[in-house]
Amino acid sequence: AAGGSVVPGDPPSEKTHTMVVSFHRGSTAVRAVCLDPPDAPIEDIVADALAAGCDAGAALAALASDVKTRVAATALRAEALARAAAQTPMEWSRVSAQVRVGLYHGTGGVAAIDVPLEWPLAGARVRVVGLAGLAPAVVAAAAQRVDPGGYESVAAALRATEDALAKAGHVSSA
Repeated sequence: AAGGSVVPGDPPSEKTHTMVVSFHRGSTAVRAVCLDPPDAPIEDIVADALAAGCDAGAALAALASDVKTRVAATALRAEALARAAAQTPMEWSRVSAQVRVGLYHGTGGVAAIDVPLEWPLAGARVRVVGLAGLAPAVVAAAAQRVDPGGYESVAAALRATEDALAKAGHVSSA
């Protein structure tokens, strides 16, 4: 089932977010970060800031910039994935980069697609990372034809995957 409550075609709403950063006493090392409302997954970004330890000056600037990008991307990503899910069977969530898409409109096989949490911003690309429900030889042959650098959209990745499968000799049952 599609995650998120964005109605396809509606523009993302403007929303104010507040980020609270706590520091260790007597230090510039980040202790904790809280985003309100907590509607964008930032755990990985926070982990990077925590790992910076006492070198928090540069880490704090990166934290603020990365969280700003993630919040904006989360809204855009949810809208784009909701639109795609209205046309193609897929499972996705706001907090996971992994998206499962039914090939051939859900009639043959499944593509596992990595849709980064920063997508469609920050130059993030959509990558096909696996195929299931198809003959192993066809999957192996198709994998050689799918661009490991990724695609600009889920639709482009899906088209490229289906084209690669066809060139590898797969005949869809659609």
